[in-house]
Amino acid sequence: MKLFKFIFVFFLGFFTHQHYSKDQTSKDKTLNLKHHKENNKKDNITSVKKQKKQVLKAKKNYNIESMMNNNKIIEIAALVNKSSQNGKHSSFYSYKDQILKTLIKWFNNNELSKYENFCLKYLELNDEDGEIYQKLGELYTKKNNHIKALNAMYRSRNLQTNADKVNELDLNIDKIIIKHHQQLIEEKKYEELYDFYQFVLNEDYSKDLIQIYYSQLLILLHHFDEASSILNHYTAHKKFGKKARTLIEKIKKLEAYKNSEKKIYIKLKKLNRQFLINAKIADEISIDLLIDTGASLTAINQDVLDKISSDKISLIDHKLLNTANGVIKSPIYKISLLEIAELKSFNTKVVGLKTDLKSSENKFYGLLGMDFLGQFKMEIDQENSQLVLQPKNLDE
Repeated sequence: MKLFKFIFVFFLGFFTHQHYSKDQTSKDKTLNLKHHKENNKKDNITSVKKQKKQVLKAKKNYNIESMMNNNKIIEIAALVNKSSQNGKHSSFYSYKDQILKTLIKWFNNNELSKYENFCLKYLELNDEDGEIYQKLGELYTKKNNHIKALNAMYRSRNLQTNADKVNELDLNIDKIIIKHHQQLIEEKKYEELYDFYQFVLNEDYSKDLIQIYYSQLLILLHHFDEASSILNHYTAHKKFGKKARTLIEKIKKLEAYKNSEKKIYIKLKKLNRQFLINAKIADEISIDLLIDTGASLTAINQDVLDKISSDKISLIDHKLLNTANGVIKSPIYKISLLEIAELKSFNTKVVGLKTDLKSSENKFYGLLGMDFLGQFKMEIDQENSQLVLQPKNLDE
């Protein structure tokens, strides 16, 4: 009887435990499934939020050009500054890339007022943006406003840390300086050019190119001592040594003529009431030119210019000129050398003439104008058929 009770209690306990284990396992599975669903739901919510952020970000990036067209410069500057401060480099570069692409588009479409307005207002809000200063400099270069262009380019260079970018800006700065130098030299605005170089040297005193061009200006102003002092530092320079030595020789010749009474006498050929003078062109062709004190530029027959070696002549421009036959469009050339007796003029501009200047009595192939003759005190000795030239004094 006791054995029976023992067996009964044992089997009862065993089945009860099995039922409880199955029940507990079922509950655990239910709980695990519930947690899994909740985790999936959270992951989905997080994923949706990320997608929304990406879409919003894409929309903001996409709208930069539209914002620029709608003159929302404050908002754009705020976006750029915020992305930079928060370390969001991808957003920062995306915004900047779109800004630069839009500016290039405006530049190519000649929408220059819109371009300039954006750059100026943007830089009022973000004065440390070297790329926008560079773009502003490119705009002013196109407008031939060289002073503003240099101011913007120098500011951009001072903000740059990338060596390649600095080199690129230096090349652009050099081009602007050379262009402005040539423009003011042609207009004979030497004092204005002198003030320009004071500004440039204040920004970039050590640059070799600037020193050489500045020396050329000083020679034109007859500041020989200051020019020589600069050039003496460059006589052994790899790139500018030859140029420096040539300029020093020029100074010596000019000083020899300074306030001198030396006169140059050049034999002329008489042609009715006018005179012809012999000239050598590009060290190749010898021709007679008619002396014309009413012509501002020296002009040479196109047939003669066509015979000059290509490395000694270059077409640089076209100009409308008043002639006896009316207004004509004429080519302007630069020839390597124009020689009259012992006088030499290097890299001289001449007009190409297509009209025939040959007379029945004498042949001549062009006109010698005041661009050459105006450098001297000039007198035509008609009795002896000779041209008398004397270097001008410093005050003339």
